[in-house]
Amino acid sequence: MFLYIQHYLGLDLNNLAITPKATVIAALVLAGFIGGAVGMGIVVDRIGKKKFAFPAVAVFVVGLFIGTFVTKLSTFGLIALVIIAGYGLLMIILNATVRDFTPEGKAGLFQGVRMIFVVLIPMVAGPFAGNRVIEHFAAAHEAGTYINDFGESVLVPVPEIFAAAAVMGVFIVAPLLLLRKRNKEAEKVLQEGTTQVV
Repeated sequence: MFLYIQHYLGLDLNNLAITPKATVIAALVLAGFIGGAVGMGIVVDRIGKKKFAFPAVAVFVVGLFIGTFVTKLSTFGLIALVIIAGYGLLMIILNATVRDFTPEGKAGLFQGVRMIFVVLIPMVAGPFAGNRVIEHFAAAHEAGTYINDFGESVLVPVPEIFAAAAVMGVFIVAPLLLLRKRNKEAEKVLQEGTTQVV
């Protein structure tokens, strides 16, 4: 997202003036993010993760889709906040759910498994898929190239990366539906066990 903002939308991060006013604004934005994350966590904990899961996916996917068509930097900044909010809420819900379903005394084992799906696979598949999308649509935008941190000339990210991410984001619904089904089955077993005891 930062590469897109810098190289496609044209925000020159190298020449941004670090003024007292800019520092205060950055600090307030950071404090807002932290406060928002803590607030979302408290609300999710009180009301329940199940009620927020699908709305979080919707916010994330819709934000990504809208981001595809926004070319004005200030407007994209607002859309980026929506994307980050949806993503952040999803991470809160999914990470908490993983802990809920982790067997007692097996946290290390299951956190290792989680890292495979949350870090390893996305870090391998994500850049590959993103590069394919950029290569496919780069000519239509004539966005050119830039020199990355490794001294390589690479294509500038194009808006279609957000559309592709939105399409992939829709598939988040599949495991959530499976999880909902498992939750209902577990609740049913628990209720039947309680009834037998009574």
